[in-house]
Amino acid sequence: MKELRKDQPIYLYCQNGLRSGRAAQMLYRKGYRDLYHLKGGFKTWTGKVKKKA
Repeated sequence: MKELRKDQPIYLYCQNGLRSGRAAQMLYRKGYRDLYHLKGGFKTWTGKVKKKA
C-alpha cells in the first residue's frame, strides 16, 4: 500500500469482481476514499478493449 496514493483515484478490477471488491473494502478501511471497482469484473465488461497487433 505504500505505492498507492490517497490523493489519487484507484481503479480496481479482477476477472469476476470478487477479489477487487475485497481489495476495495480493505483499502477503504485503511483510509482510501477515491476508489472505483468494476462491478462484475472484466468478464462482464462490454466496453471497448485494445486488441494485440
